[in-house]
Amino acid sequence: MPGLVSVKTPPKQSPLHILVPETQNGTTITNTYNKIPSPLTKRVPSPSPSNSRVKPTKGTPEMVTIDESSLDNPDLGPFLLKMARDTISAGDNPNKALDYAIRASKSFERCSGSVPSLDLTMSLHVVVAIYCSLGRFEEAVPVLERSIEVPDIRNGSDHALAKFSGYMQLGDTYSTMGLLDRSVSCYESGLNTQIEALGDSDPRVAETCRYLAEAHVQAMQFEEAENLCKKILEIHKEHSAPASPEEAADRRLMALVYEAKGDYESALEHYVLASMVMIANGQDSEVASIDVSIGNIYMSLCRFDEAVFSYQKALTVFKATKGDNHLSVASVFIRLADLYYKIGKLRESKSYCENALRIYAKPVPGTASEEIANGLTEISAIYEALNEHEEALELLQKAMKLLGDTPVHRSTIAGIEAQMGVMFYMVGRYGEARCSFESAVAKLRASGESKSAFYGIVLNQMGLACVQLYRISEAIELFEEARGVLEQECGSCHLDTLGVYSNLAATYDAMGRVEDAIEILEYILRVREEKLGTANPDVDDEKKRLAELLREAGRARNRKGKSLENLLDSNSQRMKKEHKPAHLINGMASQILSKARTHQPCAACKMLRRRCDSNCILAPYFPNDEIEKFASVHKVFGASNVIKMIQMVEETKREDAVKALVYEATARLRDPVYGSAGATFHLYKMVQELKLQLELIQNRVVELQEQRNQLLGILMNFHLQNPASPMSDPMFDSGDFSVDDGTLAYDPVKFPIECDWML
Repeated sequence: MPGLVSVKTPPKQSPLHILVPETQNGTTITNTYNKIPSPLTKRVPSPSPSNSRVKPTKGTPEMVTIDESSLDNPDLGPFLLKMARDTISAGDNPNKALDYAIRASKSFERCSGSVPSLDLTMSLHVVVAIYCSLGRFEEAVPVLERSIEVPDIRNGSDHALAKFSGYMQLGDTYSTMGLLDRSVSCYESGLNTQIEALGDSDPRVAETCRYLAEAHVQAMQFEEAENLCKKILEIHKEHSAPASPEEAADRRLMALVYEAKGDYESALEHYVLASMVMIANGQDSEVASIDVSIGNIYMSLCRFDEAVFSYQKALTVFKATKGDNHLSVASVFIRLADLYYKIGKLRESKSYCENALRIYAKPVPGTASEEIANGLTEISAIYEALNEHEEALELLQKAMKLLGDTPVHRSTIAGIEAQMGVMFYMVGRYGEARCSFESAVAKLRASGESKSAFYGIVLNQMGLACVQLYRISEAIELFEEARGVLEQECGSCHLDTLGVYSNLAATYDAMGRVEDAIEILEYILRVREEKLGTANPDVDDEKKRLAELLREAGRARNRKGKSLENLLDSNSQRMKKEHKPAHLINGMASQILSKARTHQPCAACKMLRRRCDSNCILAPYFPNDEIEKFASVHKVFGASNVIKMIQMVEETKREDAVKALVYEATARLRDPVYGSAGATFHLYKMVQELKLQLELIQNRVVELQEQRNQLLGILMNFHLQNPASPMSDPMFDSGDFSVDDGTLAYDPVKFPIECDWML
C-alpha cells in the first residue's frame, strides 16, 4: 500500500499538463496536481501524493452525451475520468475535460453513498487541477474542502494520503490567491495529518516541514520558521548521511531565517556549512549562489572587503557556467552596486546598475518575468537612494507591467505601488502618490493583509498625500484607521504608532480642535520622554509644538491627562457629527503641512538603506545633507562599530566623540598607513623645529645684548674722559628688547611673527 510519499514536481509545467488518476487491478494511482510556483526563490515543491505517473494516450476523444440518470452506474466514473485524461493529453478544450471530471465525481458520490471513497476524492482532485489550470481558483476551493472531508484516516494510510494531499493542494491554492494566513493554516493541518500517519521523525515529514517553513517566511513569521528548521535538521541528523544536499538546503533556509531576524553571525555560520556541503558534492552553481548570500551577510556586518571578494567569486562562476547575459550575473551586479553605494563610491554603483539593466533589456530566452521584475525593483531602490527618482519610477512601472495583475503577485504589486507613492510624494506629484497608495491599500485588503503593520504605514502615507491635496476629512479617516491597525500590531508606544498620533494631532489642530490635539501631544510627549529621554531632539520638537498649542489655548501642560484610547474613540464619534466648509478646510491644510511628521532619514540610514526613525542614535550627528562625512566614517570604522563607540560615551560628550571619529576617518583615508598619527607626528616635528629656532633666536638676542652692554661701557668710559659728549643722543636708545631673568620680551607690533602652516 502506498505511503505518504513526497515527489518533487517539475518547476516549469505547462498549464494543462494534468495527470488524471486511474484504477488498475484495484490499486488507486493518484494524480500529481498542478503545482503553483512560489514567490520564494528555489522553493521546495509541495509534498505530492503521487509515486507513479500515467502515460497519456494520444488522440482526441469525441464529446460523449451522458444521461444524468446513468450516473448510478459504477462503471461510469472510471470511464469519465479516462475521457477527461484523454482530452487533456490531446490538448483539447479543457472545459470539456472539466465536464467529464465533474460528472465522474457525481457518479462516484452516488455509487459510494455514505462510505468514504478514495475514488471520489481522486476525482475531486482532478476537478481542482483543471480549475487551477483555468485560473478559476475560487471555484477550486470548495471542491478541495469537500475532498478533505471525504477520507477517514482511521481507514488506513491511503485515506491519510488523500487527506494530506487535499490539505497541501488547498494551501497552494490559497497561496496563489494571495491568502497567506489561510495557506499556512492548511499546510499545518496537512503536516499534522502526515505526522499522525508516519510519526514525527520520518524523512518525508522533514520535507513537509521545510515547505511549511518557507510559507512561514513568506508570511514574515520567522519564529515559527526557525522552530521548523531546527526540527528538520534533527530529522536529517537521525536519518540522512552527513553532508547531504538536503542538509545543505535546510541550512540555507535556516540562514535565511536568521538573516531576516537580524542574527547575521548565525546566518553566516549556516551559509558557510551549506557551502562546504555543496563543494563536497561538486555543485559549483549552488556554491556561487551561497557565495552571494554570504556576501549579503558580510555587507550587513559592514565587512565590505570580504563582501566584494564573495561577490566576485560568484560572478566568475556564473559567467563561466551560465554566460555573461544570465540573470544570475545581473543579480551580482546589483549586489555590487548596492555595496559601492554604501561605501560612498556612487559612480561605480551607477555603473554596475547600468550593467545589470543591459542584461535585463536582453535576457536569456526562457527567463521568467518575475525574476526580471524583482531585479528592476532592486535597481530602482538604488536609484532612489541616489536621488534619481524619475529613473526609479520608470523602472518600477516596468516591473509592474511584467508582473501583471494576477492574484499570486498581488502583495508584491502592492509593495511596488506603495514605493512608487513615496517617490511621487517626494517629487511633489501628490495626486499620483495618492492614487498609488489607494491602489496598494485595495490590493492589501484583497489579499487579507488589512491587519498588518505595513498596511497601517501605507494608510499613514496616503493620509499625508491627502493633506497635500487639501482632502482633510479623508486624511483624518486614514490616520485614524492607521492608528487602529498599528496599535493592534505594534502597540500604542511604538514609534510608528506615535508618528500616526502626531499626524492626527496636527490635523486636529488645523481643524480647530486644539483641545483634542493637546491631549494627544501630551500623551506622545510622555511616551517619548519615557522611551527616549528628555534630551532627545524629537522630544524637544514635541515640547515646542505642545507649548505653542498651550499658548494658543491659554493654559498650562497637564501631565496626567486622560486615556488616549478614550480620547481617540470620542474624537472619532465627534468627527462624524462635525462638518466644516470646504473653503475653511483648504485654508487649514497649509498648517498641517508644517506639523505632520515626515521624518527625513539621516545620512547614515540613507546610505545603509534602512528605516530611520526618531530613535536613531546616528541622526543627531549625521544630518541628511552630510552623507559624505558619514561615508568616510563608515568606510573606516563600519556603522555597527560607530554605534557601539557612541553608546560607550556619555551623552554630553558624544558630539565631540563623533568629531574625533570624523577627523580620524578623514586622516586615515588621506594617509592609510599612519592616519591621524601621521598628522600628529608632523605637527609635533614642526613644534620641535620651532622651539629650536626660538632657542637660537633667544641665544642670539642674548649675545647682541651683551655686545650692546659692552658698547655702552666703552661709550661710558669715553664720556668720563670727554664730559662734553652728550648721553641723550638717539644712538643710545635702549631699544625694544630686554632680557629679564633669562626671558625674552618683544613688542608684537614692531617684531611680527608669520607662520605659513596650519592644521
